[in-house]
Amino acid sequence: MASQYTPVIPHLHSINLSHYCEKVRWAFRRLNISYSEENHLPGFHLAANLARGGGRTTPCLFTSEGIIPDSTDILHWLDRQVEPEKRLFPDDQTREQVEALENRFDLNLGPHTRRYVYFYLLQDKPLCLKLLRQKGPAHEKNMLPFVWPALTAIMRQSMNITYEASQISLMKMKSEFDFVDQRLSDGRPYLCGDRFSAADLSFAALGAPIVGPAEYSVKLPELDELPPALAETMREFRQRPSGQKILKWFKEEQVRF
Repeated sequence: MASQYTPVIPHLHSINLSHYCEKVRWAFRRLNISYSEENHLPGFHLAANLARGGGRTTPCLFTSEGIIPDSTDILHWLDRQVEPEKRLFPDDQTREQVEALENRFDLNLGPHTRRYVYFYLLQDKPLCLKLLRQKGPAHEKNMLPFVWPALTAIMRQSMNITYEASQISLMKMKSEFDFVDQRLSDGRPYLCGDRFSAADLSFAALGAPIVGPAEYSVKLPELDELPPALAETMREFRQRPSGQKILKWFKEEQVRF
């Protein structure tokens, strides 16, 4: 068994394209907490995690206090490092609601934006290779084309990436965006209370794959580079009030303190 890695500053293992990793990066930036990041390509992250005593998934945060292998748990840990007035889970009457929405988007949105987008991207090998190889160790980038058939088969199986499942995910995404559209219909600037919280951050980060904000940590494709069906869906989601909020929050709420 690998010995536990205990870095001086928080050290994040990530997959560069992962929206759950983007959620954590955003929280680090927002709270102005120093950290280091080690990007890996899908599949290759497993050996890196296990070598340092981590688990099988990303994001995985290594701290002097231990290993945190879940994006929500990482956000709570980060909150404990800052003053109460800066926290993403506010210590006021909105906290319970913020926690409920953050958990809702983790379960009901994140898996579905990932499945739907990957269903189309995995059919376009050149585009997908270009996306995945933006960051990461050189040897992983060089090996990716050779392991592509096996890797994509594993991804399709582990994330249930089929046409039928992608259409179910499309309906799930619409349901969550409908929910947020309704919540924003009274003109409120944020989902809970009068300031940006973990609820807003999670919705924006986990909804990002179907909206495509320019401020994402890796360069996302332009609409005219995407498979037509995916591009059309992204246009639709961008035009929604909730989609516009995602674009606005990515642009304006990255760094506050």
